[in-house]
Amino acid sequence: SMKKTKILIFFSFTSIIQVYAQEKIISNLDSNSFLIKPNRFWEQISYEIGYGYAMPFAPSTNISLKEYNSIVNFQLGANYKFNDQYGFRLTYAYHNFINKNNSQIGVVYNKIMLEGTLSILNSIDSSQKYKQHETFDVIAHGGFGGTFTESKTNNSNEKIINIQLGFKPTYRVNNQSIIFIDVTGVANLSQDTGFNGLKIGEFNNKSMGLYLSTMIGYQFNIASY
Repeated sequence: SMKKTKILIFFSFTSIIQVYAQEKIISNLDSNSFLIKPNRFWEQISYEIGYGYAMPFAPSTNISLKEYNSIVNFQLGANYKFNDQYGFRLTYAYHNFINKNNSQIGVVYNKIMLEGTLSILNSIDSSQKYKQHETFDVIAHGGFGGTFTESKTNNSNEKIINIQLGFKPTYRVNNQSIIFIDVTGVANLSQDTGFNGLKIGEFNNKSMGLYLSTMIGYQFNIASY
């Protein structure tokens, strides 16, 4: 059920963060004083929230895709930086592909993704001078995950494996806060439900799906406050 799915998503986020925290705390034991220094880990974590627009591209069997452009999309995420260039990102995204003429037709996506991240500008110029005055950056991100779907048309459900690639221009407001735009292309590797919430074709044919997500968001670091 959708309630169980949301509970699973919450505990997945919590468990992963706790595991990494415990491992990092242990690794930061001072060999001389045996003092635990957990802040080194938490200072590398930032959280994000975003809202935006999603546009489907495929499959287009028996439907007009422009009727399913979605303006109800939000995303929650956690980012961890290994260094100034590389990191990883865990996100949950909600996409509501509902027919603009009939709210009883469409499909809802609940998507969880694990991605690697790369700071493009830091990779080009890794000098200390740039790092001290860094205001703008562009983060490339890509990875894999899964989507739990819920058809509004016939109440059916489906699990889909995803890969995605995106670019995230950022503007640093201060040491704690970042404003960003996130443009991401998502591929559903194999699905048997279209954006209209119905089976694709007459013989339960599976298809690859594609859509583009564009969000504006806010990213923050709690440990720096």
